[in-house]
Amino acid sequence: REPYDILYARLSQEDEREGESNSIQNQRMILEQYASEKGFTNPYFLYDDGFSGTNFNRPGWNSAMRLIESGMVRTLIVKDLSRLGREYLEVGKLTELVFPSYGVRFIAINDNVDSFYGENDFVPFKNLFNEYEQISAPKEHRNSSGSLDVHRLTSAKQTLTKIRIVSAEST
Repeated sequence: REPYDILYARLSQEDEREGESNSIQNQRMILEQYASEKGFTNPYFLYDDGFSGTNFNRPGWNSAMRLIESGMVRTLIVKDLSRLGREYLEVGKLTELVFPSYGVRFIAINDNVDSFYGENDFVPFKNLFNEYEQISAPKEHRNSSGSLDVHRLTSAKQTLTKIRIVSAEST
């Protein structure tokens, strides 16, 4: 049997408030288009809707891990690293130890991560930022009414992108 190319999407309740760009349907469209364009021949879509990225006990994710552990997965593709999770140590363990030990290629489309091409030195920083975003949202990224302040989050992401560009130019 041909191994699966898992297309994985996750949406938390906080993400849902940010709008359509992170919706499960939008993630699925991005993942399926990418898989089709890049020639992945056995896509299998799994998702978790309403689960925090700090919680790795998610039904869709548990199904993906069962398939990975049984040797039935060739590739795991996500829209971006934060869809995999927002817990620095767990995401690092998965991307640096678990996936390679099972021969699983990992791709995070919007973060330009593809384990086929080797390690990406920026991934640990992105994972830290994703965790920081989750932890700090209750304090620094909320407005006076207690709602998530998308403008503050966008500003923080733009700063991180600038750091990435400067880092790339200095190497």
